[in-house]
Amino acid sequence: MAVILDDEELQGVDKITGWLILPTIGLVLGILREGREVWMAIRAFVTEASLETLFPVAIGVPWLLFICIVAAFFFRKHRWAPYFYIALLCGYVAFGGLYLLVHVVGRDAETADAPKEFIRTVVGAGIWVPYFLKSRRVKLTFVNSW
Repeated sequence: MAVILDDEELQGVDKITGWLILPTIGLVLGILREGREVWMAIRAFVTEASLETLFPVAIGVPWLLFICIVAAFFFRKHRWAPYFYIALLCGYVAFGGLYLLVHVVGRDAETADAPKEFIRTVVGAGIWVPYFLKSRRVKLTFVNSW
């Protein structure tokens, strides 16, 4: 499907501006937040090596690497970046669902924020997935193939 725009509309579409600033900030903050979580998990594993402390490391390190890959595609404005970002959002929803399941089964004080977190991730995905699939700005910004 071809998108026809005037010269005036074409100004600045190759830059990450407008509403795309919000996912950009989210990616940077996600890397920082997940990096901190992975660092704490690695420290806990080094301090007390057990299967219980290995599990967060085994999940967190690949997840952090995936977020960094998504950010690399996003900042290079690669044409696959919107799909990787959608996969990232779906991963956040899946992890939020697992976190909610742990809360429902365990009723632990540490998981008291699980329902709120799950709703937040579902609402965020409900906003950003259609935006990345339908937006003209997204279609015109993410056009590089390396």
